[in-house]
Amino acid sequence: MTPGTGGKRHPAGETEIWIGADQAVIVDSSADGQDEVHNVDRGSAESSPAFELRTIREIVDRDRLFVFGSPDSPIGFERAYVALTHRPDRIVDTPPPTPAAGTPPPTD
Repeated sequence: MTPGTGGKRHPAGETEIWIGADQAVIVDSSADGQDEVHNVDRGSAESSPAFELRTIREIVDRDRLFVFGSPDSPIGFERAYVALTHRPDRIVDTPPPTPAAGTPPPTD
């Protein structure tokens, strides 16, 4: 799911978060089928740990999290989340996105 598109990917009550260096996009799935999208922007003088902490506070009460993002951002965010909440069970492992039909596989 691309942040902000309103596409459904997970059942109601689950949260997707896309985390980057300067912005987080939080998408909550609701029972009525509508996604609620919330942006968290990093302040110009805000440190990375402060941005992660502020973002974690936005989602601390969610039961299930699907974390995506730019390279390295999800891993650092997940570590910070677990260090603060002691709830690694809330983070759902997600496989890498599957290529669209007809797309050639990546070459290594």
